[in-house]
Amino acid sequence: MERFDFAILASRIASFMLRLVTVPKCIACGKTLEKEGEICPDCLAIWTNARETRCPRCHKTAPACTCRPLSMFSTDLLRRRPMLSLIFLGKPGSQQIEDKLTRIIVYKTKRSENRAAANFCARELSAVTLRFLYAAGEKPADWIITYPPGTRQRIRKYGFDQSRQLAKKISRYTGIPWMPCLRRKGHTMQKTLNSMERRVNAERAYALRDCQIQGKNVLLIDDVITTGATINACARLLQQGGAQKVFPISIARTKRVAATARRTPSSHPWFAYRIKK
Repeated sequence: MERFDFAILASRIASFMLRLVTVPKCIACGKTLEKEGEICPDCLAIWTNARETRCPRCHKTAPACTCRPLSMFSTDLLRRRPMLSLIFLGKPGSQQIEDKLTRIIVYKTKRSENRAAANFCARELSAVTLRFLYAAGEKPADWIITYPPGTRQRIRKYGFDQSRQLAKKISRYTGIPWMPCLRRKGHTMQKTLNSMERRVNAERAYALRDCQIQGKNVLLIDDVITTGATINACARLLQQGGAQKVFPISIARTKRVAATARRTPSSHPWFAYRIKK
């Protein structure tokens, strides 16, 4: 049972009251909206265009991409797809308007107390997920939704767990039940680590709750999938608990780069952990 945290409750109440008195604005550009919704027509057109971005490796859009992240090898494939995402995450510092917009929306989904961006992404991802499951010959009723929980420090800082919120919203939009199957036992956030450190940290950071998942199919939701280390570690725990299939879904994923000359150990040693001064 999770310990009740009054700071988190106060943050949620303040966020709810703020939404009642503020004028609705576009989640991307901040323009006042004339109609109900979360995004203005101009930004929606840019978002739609950004969703057509193709992977440089398999030349497919994010929902159809067949490239598996290097650290994610324990999940199951559906129709040759290792995961399902809405969009490729824009590059940091990119001057492309599509990249800027995708990063803004993902950033606000992860950190903003105003959950408009999360509502928008959850609806979009829910529609794509349902279409994909039916096309793959799967019944949504045969699946459950779960998520990798965030650290308590992060939850206290932002007032919510973004993956938990996404799981609940997608469950409401799709009708697929959600279940908190995992608990967090580590305190280091993945974003502060390199790929090798992420894999080691993820293996130690999660544990399986006392839940009944024997023979169940699990949709494992995360906001952004980069190396896949977190998803892989959680998938292994779920499979050890009896899950039949584990399939990841996310708002965004990073693009696999096109095949290039492999870096040598001398130029980028895998064992070179950063040293804190």
